Amino acid sequence: GETSTFWLLELPGTCVATETPEHDSVTAANAEYEAMLKSKMGNDRFMPRGMQTLNAAVKNKDVQATPVAT
Repeated sequence: GETSTFWLLELPGTCVATETPEHDSVTAANAEYEAMLKSKMGNDRFMPRGMQTLNAAVKNKDVQATPVAT
């Protein structure tokens, strides 16, 4: 038989049709978000962009103690 399918990544939809009951709540949430962005514009700690939060592994730097004989 065929093996079952499993998803590694599932992203829910981000669009809402205007005829659905969720339209009013999504529109209100978007308006609140826009107001929050406008209130944060002068704040030095706010950046309207994505951030990479994972720190890269620290690499050891090898140092040669004696000069190479040439």
